[in-house]
Amino acid sequence: MEIRMLRRDLLKLFGIMEFSEEGMFKNPSTSLIIAEVICDACYYIRDIDVCKDDENILWRCTNCDREYGKLIIEERLIYELNKLLVQYFSQDYKCEKCGEMRSDELSNHCQCSGKWVNTVDMKELKKKFRIFANVSDAYNFDLLRQLVAEVI
Repeated sequence: MEIRMLRRDLLKLFGIMEFSEEGMFKNPSTSLIIAEVICDACYYIRDIDVCKDDENILWRCTNCDREYGKLIIEERLIYELNKLLVQYFSQDYKCEKCGEMRSDELSNHCQCSGKWVNTVDMKELKKKFRIFANVSDAYNFDLLRQLVAEVI
């Protein structure tokens, strides 16, 4: 209770409302989640965050304590990277002004005279590629490292 009051007083000191967006904690570290990893032994399904999960539990099933194959994890990461590439190359264009999606291939500008822009931001995509590169270096995933090197 005292900690909560101290937090509220500190936020008030900086002119931030207690339950505002600025007052909420945001974890600054990056995240790379592999969804629905299935254990070969007990068929338990869980999500793995390769960047944030503790290394002791990262490679083991939390249900039966069997080890996941590193090749399987690497293949899933390659699959996730491939999904990002497909998403980028098959993206739609949207209007920079009104946000409307482009419905024809011939118009140079939107009806509101806005410019067409990508729906997938290249800066965000490169940031994700760097995360994949860091993970491949940290866990010695050679196939993933080679693929990321070709993409970047």
